[in-house]
Amino acid sequence: MPTRTPPAARSASKLAVYHVPSVERAIAILEHIAGNPGSGLSEIATALGVPVNAVFRICQTLASLGYLDRDDDDKRFRLSPRLYILGQSAVSSASLVSVCSDAMRQLRDATRETAAIGVRSELHGVVLEQYPSPQPFRFVIDPGNRFMLHTSAPGKAMLAFLPDNERDRVVSRLDLRRYTARTLATVSALTNELKEIRRDGWSADRGEENDGCHCVGAPILDHQGLPIAAIWVTGPSNR
Repeated sequence: MPTRTPPAARSASKLAVYHVPSVERAIAILEHIAGNPGSGLSEIATALGVPVNAVFRICQTLASLGYLDRDDDDKRFRLSPRLYILGQSAVSSASLVSVCSDAMRQLRDATRETAAIGVRSELHGVVLEQYPSPQPFRFVIDPGNRFMLHTSAPGKAMLAFLPDNERDRVVSRLDLRRYTARTLATVSALTNELKEIRRDGWSADRGEENDGCHCVGAPILDHQGLPIAAIWVTGPSNR
């Protein structure tokens, strides 16, 4: 007597061989950009053997949904932190925030100042998590907030440990707006400080965006020595 395949098994079998070309192309594009940050449309199309107009539509869609960051001036693409957030849900037990939570608590307790962690999203930083200071007067940094790279300790820490050519590319595109008398508002001033930060291993914000608010930070590096995040403490300058 022939055996019958359960409906669930038949459905799983169909799913195993079913392909959606546009989804496959989108995944291939994300994987290519992950290995080749700053790829342009023609580079992606050539590497994957996909028509440029198809690459354009997919990249525009991924950018509009927040999964790619786009350089408006030269139409180059990079992965956005939103993919990191997706990754956190898949490997939450080993996520960056989870791995660093004990260190942030210890840093907060040792300094009695707010400790935080954040990542770079092309020309800005994004706060991922914070452990607020226990003191009555404290600075609070809400997760999801963006911060300037050239005026902040975490921003400068991440910039300093980029490869030289990538660092120079990012710095050249920053809006080096002056906020206080201590803001590093020129490419040469910022680059010189980034070189010092790389030598010393830590960075500082001496009221460079807000008078009276100081921060000290350090990069979090991956196995290749590249910055994937930064950890820092922030508090009033009189402390």
